[in-house]
Amino acid sequence: MNVRQYDLYKFLKENYADNKYISKKEICEALPEYYTYNTSTNRHNVDIEQDVRVINEWTNMQKCIVSNKRGYKIGNEQECNEYLKRRFNSLFKSLKTLWTIKKRLEQNGQYRLVFGNEREIMECFINGKDD
Repeated sequence: MNVRQYDLYKFLKENYADNKYISKKEICEALPEYYTYNTSTNRHNVDIEQDVRVINEWTNMQKCIVSNKRGYKIGNEQECNEYLKRRFNSLFKSLKTLWTIKKRLEQNGQYRLVFGNEREIMECFINGKDD
């Protein structure tokens, strides 16, 4: 963890007493030496998101930073559990999609029962103009 990430953690920890989410704009205003707020794009300050991820992955940190559309904060037990559940559901959906694609790719070249205009052989890859 670097100095910027530690200062972000310290800032969130100092503002924990308010028990409110801190927006990316507020973080940028409080820590201008590290972050600048970008209003020209939909994705603001990917650095903050990456830094929060590093802080949460750091094994020596005792607190968990939770995030949502409103911003970031150090979470209490209930908020951390809700955040964990949301992250798990998101990752589970991604794994389900990957599993479906994997199964589809494993069927490449296999014969199947057809009823009409379908192809008799599973073709999972584009091989030419006719695909």
